Amino acid sequence: MLEKIVSQASDALYSYVLIIVLVAGGLYFTFRTKFVQFRMLKEQFRAVTEKPENEKAFPLFRRLWYQRRRALAQEI
Repeated sequence: MLEKIVSQASDALYSYVLIIVLVAGGLYFTFRTKFVQFRMLKEQFRAVTEKPENEKAFPLFRRLWYQRRRALAQEI
C-alpha cells in the first residue's frame, strides 16, 4: 500500500511537474532577489579567482570549501 503511494507520488513528481516547479521557483527567486545572480556575476568570478594577499592566506573559494568539509565532518 505505502509502496504504491510512494511510487505514484514519485512518478508524478519526476514528470513535467518537477520541471515546472523548478523553473517557477528559479524565476520567483530571480525576481525576488532582483536578478542578483546576473548583477553580481563579475563579483562572483572575482571572489572565486582572487589571489591571496600573502602566502599563508587561503583564497575565498578554498576557505569556503574547507569550512564546508569541517561542518560535514562535525555532523558525522
